[in-house]
Amino acid sequence: MANKQRPTEKTVPFLELRIGGVHLTVQRVPYSVLAVVTGLATSMGGAIWLGR
Repeated sequence: MANKQRPTEKTVPFLELRIGGVHLTVQRVPYSVLAVVTGLATSMGGAIWLGR
């Protein structure tokens, strides 16, 4: 009996960036990084709004 493997599903990358000869592909972003980016964006938005 041969060991048959199912074909792997091709996942769509979260971010794919191509500039010249540089190719950057991000499959998954950790939740901690998303939390930090969201917190920074929220605090900067509040500072800009208060500085008007």
